[in-house]
Amino acid sequence: MYLFNILAGLFGEVFVRNNLIVAGDAASTVHRIMASSLLFRGGIAGDLLMHASDVPTILIFYVLLKPVSKDLSLLAALFNLVQTAVLVANKLTLVAVVVFLGNTDYLKAFDSRQIQSGECLSHSAWIRLLRRPGIFWLYLPCDRVF
Repeated sequence: MYLFNILAGLFGEVFVRNNLIVAGDAASTVHRIMASSLLFRGGIAGDLLMHASDVPTILIFYVLLKPVSKDLSLLAALFNLVQTAVLVANKLTLVAVVVFLGNTDYLKAFDSRQIQSGECLSHSAWIRLLRRPGIFWLYLPCDRVF
């Protein structure tokens, strides 16, 4: 279970997003994501499967560590469940990228630069929430989008 969790996370981060995201160039990133939309969606699905496998892993660790300290094991399980919930909510910013780059009628009201800005904004939110440690990301300037 833990190995699946690691492999699914590596797929989404290393094989999908590192190949599709061009640092500092929103237009190239948009073109790459649109050209490989299925791969980008597969990366999101891999991340969601990783988070779904977190729940049984947390329960297994709770059962294994309960004889040592029931209260501490329960606290660790609670923290891990909250972390998983936050990470799943963070994946909504990646889904927003798919929505911004979709071919729906209401997006025709925007030109390509506005759509790229929306994609850039949602991707910047994903980076601020995931890649910056702790709560200090709220106070740090984000001078590079990617």
